[in-house]
Amino acid sequence: MPAVVKTELERLKPSTIVVVGGDGAISSTTFNTLATYAQKWQTYRAYGSNRYETAESLAQGWQTGDVGTVYLASGESFADALGGGAAAAGTKGALLLTAKDTLPPATTRARTALKPALTVYLGGPTITFGGTTVC
Repeated sequence: MPAVVKTELERLKPSTIVVVGGDGAISSTTFNTLATYAQKWQTYRAYGSNRYETAESLAQGWQTGDVGTVYLASGESFADALGGGAAAAGTKGALLLTAKDTLPPATTRARTALKPALTVYLGGPTITFGGTTVC
């Protein structure tokens, strides 16, 4: 773990650390090192067999009761999910991921369990202006 991360964890003194991803993304050694920085040793791992199940695990593992808003972003590129994650955190919502042409079973399960009042679809069609793709 980089020294700058250790320094920041010492400064923040987090009560809880959530590690997102399995051993392939964050090793057990790193997980155990992170655990020494959480007050009362509250370090948890949210993961699944793929990114869609990881999003499901994270959304369902940290929500209590019905969720007001679910943000749905592409699981095939990171830009929309990056912004959507911040929006979900700010509204106490959840971020789920989708594939281009299908809704993965993990996403369907999570949406059903979370019972959101609103689903916000992030992203959109590609826009071309003068032969140049702008978004």
